[in-house]
Amino acid sequence: MPELADLLDGAAVGEVLTALAELQGVRLTLADTIGRVHVTAGRLPPSCDAVRATLDGGATCAAMLARFSTAGPQVGCSAAIGLAYQLETLCLDGRPIGQLVVGPYRTAGFMADLADGSTPTAAPLVAGDASIEVEHADDDVARLARLVGRALTACLAASASRRSSRLVMPDAPADRSDVEAHFAYAAQRVKEVDEIKTNFLANVSHELRTPLTSVLGYSEILLSGLAGSLNQEQKDCVRVIMEKGGQLLALISGILDVSRIEAGTLRIGSETIDLAEEVGRVAQALVPLATRKRLAFTMPSSILLPPVRGDREKIRQILFHVVDNAIKFTPEGGTVELRTEFGALDLDGTGERRAIRLLVLDTGIGIHRDLQRRIFEPFFQADASSTRPFGGAGLGLALVKTRVEAHGGKVWVDSEPGKGSVFTITFPVADKTT
Repeated sequence: MPELADLLDGAAVGEVLTALAELQGVRLTLADTIGRVHVTAGRLPPSCDAVRATLDGGATCAAMLARFSTAGPQVGCSAAIGLAYQLETLCLDGRPIGQLVVGPYRTAGFMADLADGSTPTAAPLVAGDASIEVEHADDDVARLARLVGRALTACLAASASRRSSRLVMPDAPADRSDVEAHFAYAAQRVKEVDEIKTNFLANVSHELRTPLTSVLGYSEILLSGLAGSLNQEQKDCVRVIMEKGGQLLALISGILDVSRIEAGTLRIGSETIDLAEEVGRVAQALVPLATRKRLAFTMPSSILLPPVRGDREKIRQILFHVVDNAIKFTPEGGTVELRTEFGALDLDGTGERRAIRLLVLDTGIGIHRDLQRRIFEPFFQADASSTRPFGGAGLGLALVKTRVEAHGGKVWVDSEPGKGSVFTITFPVADKTT
């Protein structure tokens, strides 16, 4: 049976856990069953410094992870300062393989208890920054631990399935029925893991979107002045909160779309759309971004195109992401060009039909030929290192592909490293009868 270290992609898991730790404001640690730490993400609360400053505090903290393999689902770090951990055991084929540690976090209600004298021994240890620490309800942290634990379990199971499917054939001929049974088992495991992953994506997207919607709603109330007037600096801060919250909401909605696509439940609207008008709107919206990078940004000439039928919002998302990508991956002083063409195209191998072709050309960093098909896979990053210069979750082009194909079109890329890329998107023209 493989161990945690054998199945773990530390860099990829570290990036995901770091994003979740920053979003939730709590530390996440992944350890094996004997307490060896493999991934750590997020910051410790300020009051941990107060604990380490005591004579035996450092030794106590160092010994905490060694206890996690035998601890229950919740461990008190120090009742005196109101910190606790939540633990989630990761299992593979019924055997514990690791432990997700969430915390330490400030338990909800501790500061209120301190204020009314219910916890008098805490006073020496919560001075300074500890008084402004965010409190977390145990139920909320436990739910986070379960959700992240399920995701990690799914990833580890998928990794184990890939390992088990790499058969080493013996010198003597193996019994064919045994080989077929092995592949059937591996295929069933992969299918089960894929279902777990899809359900997790849907559940965690809903869980994250609900509190984020509240953050954006209350930010809008603050900005409107309904809760009292704000000075200019405060308004700027709230606008940043809304902007970053909007980016998070778009990412979460993208993850939810991935789960819907994989479950076959993605809905596509049907209305008549002027594609030339939509391309122009997206291009105009991105002009400031291109200007800041001093790019030569060329928009398509005004030509009359026949209408297409589809989901207006999803077509806008397709156009926005491809053009935004071209600008993002083109160095300062480069060029990005948009072209639209109309003619007879073979979209599905069944013969030519009237279609519109949109080309997005750039002089950016380019994409290696071996990666040109994989960039349309969910969560794939051409540069997956933690030091890559460009952000993103690897969802955008996967969503572009599925949304284009849902409209009956195609998308592909022609590229060469160092010489730029040409993304081509086709949309079938609406039938005259529709």
